[in-house]
Amino acid sequence: METAILLFMISIMCFIGAWISFKNQANTIQSINKVIDNLKNTYDKVIPLGYRNDELSYVGFNNKTRCITIKTKGTNNTINYNDIVKVELIENGRTTMSIGNVIGGAVLAGGTGAIIGAMNKNEKIISRKVKFSLDNFDNPSYEINLLDTGKTAECGIDIIAEANKLMDTVKYIVDNKQKI
Repeated sequence: METAILLFMISIMCFIGAWISFKNQANTIQSINKVIDNLKNTYDKVIPLGYRNDELSYVGFNNKTRCITIKTKGTNNTINYNDIVKVELIENGRTTMSIGNVIGGAVLAGGTGAIIGAMNKNEKIISRKVKFSLDNFDNPSYEINLLDTGKTAECGIDIIAEANKLMDTVKYIVDNKQKI
């Protein structure tokens, strides 16, 4: 009898813990969506990268100022559209996609980017970053470590989809520098 009561109490505690966790996750997702909605007042496009310590890591695109703002770990970095020379998606130290300028604004990687370093599908991703090569003597490059931007999946952020959106948006900027 005591064992049955003990098991019943443990089950109730597990249920309550799971319910509280679910409510916290729902509140976090709601908070993230509210922050993104507010950021859309400043930026034409916002790409969330993660959530940590009540702070959203994101990339914001402002076509009026022609700048990209990257906020990660409480720091902001701004990149001018015209300074972008090349952008690479690097996984486990290998470039998997590269988009860049060539004379006259043509795109190095072609219409959709180039898969340069094919990865084994079973290979575990231990590093994933986006590297901006810039036409800026003082700051010739900037990297975003996509695996160190805070919580993602549990906050409703699909980091792979967001990385693809980031690459596609930068490709659009590189292709259309004169129009934006």
